[in-house]
Amino acid sequence: MEKKFQMIESEVNWPITYIVLCAAWLVTTVIAALILLLFYELFSHSFNDYYLYHLDRFFIIFITEIVCIIISIFLIPYMINIRQKEFQRVVINEKGLCIYNYGNEIITQTLYTELFSSDDSFLPDVRSVTNTQPSFTKSIKIFKKNETGQIQETAIDFNHGFYIFKNKYELYRHFLQGIQNFRPDLKIGQHTLEEYNLSEKTHPVQKSAEFEFFIMIILLALIFGLLYSIVLVINFLV
Repeated sequence: MEKKFQMIESEVNWPITYIVLCAAWLVTTVIAALILLLFYELFSHSFNDYYLYHLDRFFIIFITEIVCIIISIFLIPYMINIRQKEFQRVVINEKGLCIYNYGNEIITQTLYTELFSSDDSFLPDVRSVTNTQPSFTKSIKIFKKNETGQIQETAIDFNHGFYIFKNKYELYRHFLQGIQNFRPDLKIGQHTLEEYNLSEKTHPVQKSAEFEFFIMIILLALIFGLLYSIVLVINFLV
C-alpha cells in the first residue's frame, strides 16, 4: 500500500523571534527617548541663544530631530501592528503549499498543478538559491504563471520578517518531495537534490546551516552602536 503524502506545518522559533522583537522594540524606545531628549535640549535653552551662539549644535539637533520623527512615524505603527502583518503560517500537503496570515486566511498558495517547465535548457525547472541581501537565506525557484498569465520564475521563500521558522529546511525539502511525487515531469536541479538529500542515493537528512544566530548578533551590535551614538550626542550637548 502506497504511503500517504503527509502534511507538515511551519514552526516558529519563538526564542529567537522574541529576541529580535525585543531588540526592535528597544530600538523604537531609544529613538523615542532621543526625540524627547532633543526637545528638552532645545526648550531648556533659548532658541535665540542657540541660533546666535551655537549655530552648529542647533542644526545638528534640528536635523537629528527631524530624522528621528520621520523614522518614528513609520516605525511605531509598524511595531504596533507587527503580529498581524508579519506572522505567517505555512502548510504543505499533497496539493502544494499554502501560506496563511495572522487571521488564518490564505494569502498565497502554490499548487503542484500550477508549476511549469523552464524554457531555458540550461536552467532546471526547480532549483534552490542562496540569497545574500539583506542576509543569507535560502529559497526555491519555480516556474508558474503570474497575474497576467505569463510564465515566469517565482521564488518560494520561507523567510518571513521577524517570525523565524525553525523547520525551514524540512519545509523546503517536503515541498520538493511533493514535486517528485506529483510532478515527476519536472526536473529538479542536481545541486538542489544533493542539498536537500533527495537524490537516488539515500543520505541521512542534515539540516542546512541557518544564519539566524548571526543575524541576531549583527542586530544586537547595531543596537549597541546606536546606544553608543546616543551617548556621544548627549556628551556633545552637555
